[in-house]
Amino acid sequence: MKRSSVLLLVCFLVALLTCCKRKMPVEDVIAQADSSVVEVRGFQANNRTMLGAGFIIDSKGLIVTNYHVIRDAARIEVTLSNGKAYPVLGVVDYNYNDVGYPDFAILKIEADTDLAALSLGNEKELKPGETVVTIGNPIAYAHTPSVGNFAQHRQLDSVAYLQITAPISHGNSGGPLLNLFGEVIGINTLGDERGQNLNFALSVQYIKDALDKQGHSVRYTVSDVLAMQKKRDLDQFEKQFTTYEHPQKLFSMLYPRGWQIYQSDRWRYGIDPDTSYVQTSIFAPTGAYNPETGYLAGGIRVMFYRPPSGRVWKGILNRWPVAFKRKTLDANNGFAFTDSSVITLDQIPTQLYTAIGRNENISEIELDRFIVSAQPNYLLSVELACPNSQSQAYDMYYRAILQSFRFGLERGTLP
Repeated sequence: MKRSSVLLLVCFLVALLTCCKRKMPVEDVIAQADSSVVEVRGFQANNRTMLGAGFIIDSKGLIVTNYHVIRDAARIEVTLSNGKAYPVLGVVDYNYNDVGYPDFAILKIEADTDLAALSLGNEKELKPGETVVTIGNPIAYAHTPSVGNFAQHRQLDSVAYLQITAPISHGNSGGPLLNLFGEVIGINTLGDERGQNLNFALSVQYIKDALDKQGHSVRYTVSDVLAMQKKRDLDQFEKQFTTYEHPQKLFSMLYPRGWQIYQSDRWRYGIDPDTSYVQTSIFAPTGAYNPETGYLAGGIRVMFYRPPSGRVWKGILNRWPVAFKRKTLDANNGFAFTDSSVITLDQIPTQLYTAIGRNENISEIELDRFIVSAQPNYLLSVELACPNSQSQAYDMYYRAILQSFRFGLERGTLP
């Protein structure tokens, strides 16, 4: 073989080795990527602050995060790894955090210098068992890495995710999921708390598609995004809820469309001052309430207790917890009352009690919350019940119900 041919072959092999990607040790992946990971804070008008992570994908200041990190934010701030903070000037693209929508946002900041950007990889090349790396801000511990394995590609509500075993917590949302080439293959988004390290990262392909379609230019201001979210929330709210008004004007509130309503009035006889006239309204999805047994698996039970005519109750709110706990625990020996706190219901102070447990009548752990308010001529008990595994879904209903609850007549004063 001629010397020139050998030289050409050597050069070709050197070039081939140079251009081929090489996997790195985990510590090198973290060291290389960490300066591209940022802290993202969303500030709502009510002073609530949301914390998440993000990562730089363009040296001129494009930041990727989850949309739910900035949802309802009136302003957004990005803090780089060097501690410098910059306001978000606008949003290149985003999608709603809802069923059937990929949860991402691409933000724009203007930094003093060019920024270190991460490359976007191809998650389709991953094989189950491969090592993956996350970096984020779990419960505000900034720039915390974790390591695990890629498990499977998953479709959740028609959205493409990467199931991983790398631990993530609140504050990891929006951070990068990296392969051992140091490329972003996903956006750390959510976890299934029913299992151990069942976590999910949104496919990075959604970011690639958005950039291909929309480019790198800002399309919305932060105010634009907030206004569109409020309008959408209102539209969804009106589709999901309708108004209920008690026949005797005791109260009104919103409740989910499609839920069933059950009414009952009865005297409950006991030793005075425990004798009371009980007016009950129950709102529950189909099949969640058994009228024969009175068992409520999921929904809301509103009960007004009224003393006999001419009598008033004194100190009834102080007696309720002791008597009700005893009654509840006698009937449900697998339950325990876990805490109590003071909240307001229609601007009236109320006591909130929480119970959790399982007995022989139900197949899974149940979460019950009891909101109790008392005046001399009535005691109100609002029971919020649901299977513990569905507590997040029910919380949306309960917030709407409790925020819309209004006492009837004269601010809760019964005749």
